Amino acid sequence: MSTIVKTSMNLPKNELDELRAMAAAENISMADMVRRALSTEKFVRETVKRGGKLLIEEKDKTYKQVIFR
Repeated sequence: MSTIVKTSMNLPKNELDELRAMAAAENISMADMVRRALSTEKFVRETVKRGGKLLIEEKDKTYKQVIFR
């Protein structure tokens, strides 16, 4: 594992509230939730860079493409 470095960031209250709620729902720390978000973003960027597409399968088995700008 790489060295852990303590950091701080400024977030609007609504984003901080969402981060707290998401972390609580998963029973993980806010730091772990940020790590998950970073790894997801990395995956998305790498997939799009390779020419891949991200699709969401709906409950009715239809698909929607997620478009990133």
